[in-house]
Parts: sequence; C-alpha cells; structure tokens
Amino acid sequence: MIHRPTAVVLIAGALALSGASAAFAYWSVQGSGHSTAQVAQVKSLLVDVDDIHGLILDKTVPIHGVIHNPNDFPASLHGLHITMKTTMDAGHVMCALQNFGIVAPTFTPDSSVPANGDLRLTNGFITLVNSSKDQSMCEGAQLTFDYTLK
Repeated sequence: MIHRPTAVVLIAGALALSGASAAFAYWSVQGSGHSTAQVAQVKSLLVDVDDIHGLILDKTVPIHGVIHNPNDFPASLHGLHITMKTTMDAGHVMCALQNFGIVAPTFTPDSSVPANGDLRLTNGFITLVNSSKDQSMCEGAQLTFDYTLK
C-alpha cells in the first residue's frame, strides 16, 4: 500500500520527468536542408512560313505561317511585330520589287505562344501587280522572304 504523501511525490516526479523529456524533445528537434535553382535555357521562337505557290499577275496569294515556341513555358509577344525582307533571285534583277504588292503576315497584338505550341499568322499576302510597264522580266522570278520577330 502506498501512502498518500508518497503517491503525491511519485506523481509529481513523474510529471516533472515527462515535462523535462518533452522540453528536451522539443528543443532537440533540429534539421537542415538544401536547395538549388537553375535558370532555364530559353530557345528562340521560330517564324515558319509556308512556301507561296500560284503567284500570277493580279492574283492575291495569302502568306500562311506560324510562330513556333519550342520552350516549356508560354512566350508573350507583347510589343513585338514581324518584319519581312524580300530579295529577288540573281537571274531576275530586272524584275523590280515594286512590281509586287507584299504585306507581311501579322498576329493579334499582345498574343502569347503556348508552351511547345504555335500561333497562327494572318493577313499576309503577295500580289504581282498589273501595271502598264512590261513585266515579262518577272516570269520565273523567285523571291526570298526573310522574317524577323522583334
């Protein structure tokens, strides 16, 4: 049989011991960690325009193409536009570029190209304009278009 004063001492001792061990456990829990961050390697957007076929006098031919985003994240086109440089093949230098009506393709302002996706270009066209001048020197001419997104 345990006497009352002994039981109180035992209970008080047990509570003190459990509190001390809880405090020890609380203050002895420690840890550490490590992390890194790497900046992605951004790939250039690509302007991919279809070859143009069926160009004859007075016929407007659309220019179709896309802007391709090879990155794993969307690319904003805010503030950008397409420029187009046109050159004539060496065998047709007498065919002036002024014989052609050319409008570079466009995209909706403030568009974005989805990750690993395409954005369709619109509204571009080319026409061999009918004029009063002899345009026979343009027969068989090959125009080259270089597109830049900037």
